Formats: sequence, C-alpha cells, structure tokens
Amino acid sequence: MTDVRRDALEHEEASPSKREVAPLSSDDRALSRSAGDASTHATDLVGEIVVAADDGARRVPFSVVVAPEGKLLVFSFLKDAPGSVIDRFDLEGRHLGTLARIESGDGPGQLRGPAGLALDGGGNLYIPDWQRHRIVKLDASGRFVDEWGSEGSGEGELQGPRDVEIADDGRILVADTENHRVQVWDANGAFVASFGAEVSEDDESRFLPSGRGDGEFSRPFGVTFDAQGRIWVADTNNHRVQRLSVERGFELSFGKEGKAAGSLDFPIDVRIDARGGVVVADLGGMRIQWFSPDGALERAIVPMEAMPPGAAVADVDVDDDGNVLVPVGPLGRVFRVRAGAARA
Repeated sequence: MTDVRRDALEHEEASPSKREVAPLSSDDRALSRSAGDASTHATDLVGEIVVAADDGARRVPFSVVVAPEGKLLVFSFLKDAPGSVIDRFDLEGRHLGTLARIESGDGPGQLRGPAGLALDGGGNLYIPDWQRHRIVKLDASGRFVDEWGSEGSGEGELQGPRDVEIADDGRILVADTENHRVQVWDANGAFVASFGAEVSEDDESRFLPSGRGDGEFSRPFGVTFDAQGRIWVADTNNHRVQRLSVERGFELSFGKEGKAAGSLDFPIDVRIDARGGVVVADLGGMRIQWFSPDGALERAIVPMEAMPPGAAVADVDVDDDGNVLVPVGPLGRVFRVRAGAARA
C-alpha cells in the first residue's frame, strides 16, 4: 500500500522518516520478549506462497488481499520490466491465473505508482496511485472502470495517497498521506468527510510531520474499516493507531514510539480480524502486533529472524482463520503467519 513499500524495493527511501530501518537487534528482541505477557517469535509461519506464474516474469509482491472463497489477490511489481500484475492464488499457493497486467503510465487503467489494493463486495478493485494522486477502479476482470482524485488539498483532492479500503456499504476510505489526513468518499467517489489537520495549498510543511493531536495525523499510511463501520488509521509518523467514527470523529488512540512489544515504530498498515482484534504492521520493528479493540497488546511476532535487504513488513491482510498474510517482495513470497492469541 505505499511508496515506502516500493522504496524498500527500489531504494528511493527506506522509511517514512527517510532513514534506514534496521531489523530488530538481539537486544531489541530480548526487550520485546520481556514486555508484558505477549510473546515474540522469530518465526511462526503456517504457510508460504511463492509468487510465480507460467509467463516467466519475475514478480516482487508488495500487497495482498484476501478474496472470497479462500482466494488471494497478490499485487506485484515486475522485476525485469515496467508495470505490475495482479495474480490469483489459493491458500496452498497454487497460481489460479493473472487477473490484470497493468502498464506503467498516466492514462486510464495505467498506474505510475501503485501502492496497494482493495476489494468491494462486487469484486471490483481499487488501487491508490500515489505518484498521480488518484484512486483507480478496475472491475472484477481487471478492466478499467473509473478514477477519482487530482493533486491538491481541497475536498476530494489527494497528495500521495498510500492506502484505500472499501466499506460494506460501498464507501471509500483513503489515506491521503502527504496531506496528513484521511478522506471518506461515497461509492461514486463523491466527497463525504475528511479527518486531520488542515494543510493549505502553499504550506511548505506538507511533507513534514504535521498534526499530533487527537484525530490529527502525520503521514498516515494504512486505513481500514471495522465491522461497525468505524475507521482505523495507522498514524505512521506519530507512531500510533487511531480509531474514528465518520459521524463523531476521534474515539481512541494507542501506541508510543519504541521497539518494545506494545510500542510502535512507524506503523504502516492496520487490519481488523474477524473477532475485532487490531492487526498492525510495524515497519520499524519489522514485526506484526495484535491488539485488542481498546489497544491492549495481545501478541507480537517478528515473521523472519533476518529480513533480506530491501524487505519490510509493510502490508498485511487477514484470512478467515485470523492468520495474517505478509508479502515479502525480495523473496517473491507471501508468508502466512499464525493467528494472534485469543481474546478473553
């Protein structure tokens, strides 16, 4: 879902703060393991998918979405050619076909900077194009349908969007990252609401840390809805997660900067599992953490003992069993990490 995800692959920048983020050291892991009752594991995998197809084109997966009937959609850059592809897999890793092959460009159906993937109830696909400041919609067959957004900070305008999510009623939630806000649109792309500190068109601070108060954000990268229609935001540069109501605004916030279990170090994606647990991809900590709906830590996992160069825990989704899917681009794989601890 983000330029950080692609930057980890192309080395434009290594984190939202434009600094190198190293894997957890042994001291950091010892600290994490000793924090609270949560356990941290170097590996806790229940499966992996090799992202490959018969066309021979090497893929670098950066986003994954759990589709109906236990299928996965994996969004990948092409390693040796421009453009990107969306492939279908089952949970056993069998390739079921390529849904869309997308050219790099600025025209309808093309993408300059794809940053993630979302599905609506009809199987339509939504992709934030952060370099062209727009959201692109494809149908269930991968054909171009529509696009919304243009560069700016007004209602319905975007500045480097990094994530999108679709509610059950069709509302569209966008992480308007460089405007330090999130926006809600209706199913036709019409503006509904915006949350975050206001940024004027000529404000040179747009690309610097912005709002730090309740309901304000600093480069939010990940967004999602829960079953109640509430908004969850990975408030990346503020090292926290926030929950909002579309009607009432801010509801709660949790997290503080750090690498100990329960702390957050550039949280970059957030998802809600079937029991209401909050799953957070923690970029700086190279880990996944599970929290209760009120922000209490349940579990923390480092998916791999040593992440390969350019890799990052930068996108997640949750399957029907509560297991977390994590794409690791340089390895050309999607890892399936065991479900978090049961909540009392």
